[in-house]
Amino acid sequence: MRVIATETRYVVGRTTDTGPATAYGTFVAIRTAATRALGREELTGLRVAVQGLGNVGHRLCTHLA
Repeated sequence: MRVIATETRYVVGRTTDTGPATAYGTFVAIRTAATRALGREELTGLRVAVQGLGNVGHRLCTHLA
């Protein structure tokens, strides 16, 4: 985000950790997709592939678990 901020002033998250919000937003998106595509809100029994266990992936797996 620091690099993007060199081109525009409309940037947030330069100094804060946005990983938790990104992980939660991704979790909500997965749950919403399951609701719309499968007609269920629970993710129990579904398999979700997560590529990478960095700042976002690790937190996403925590939400999924």
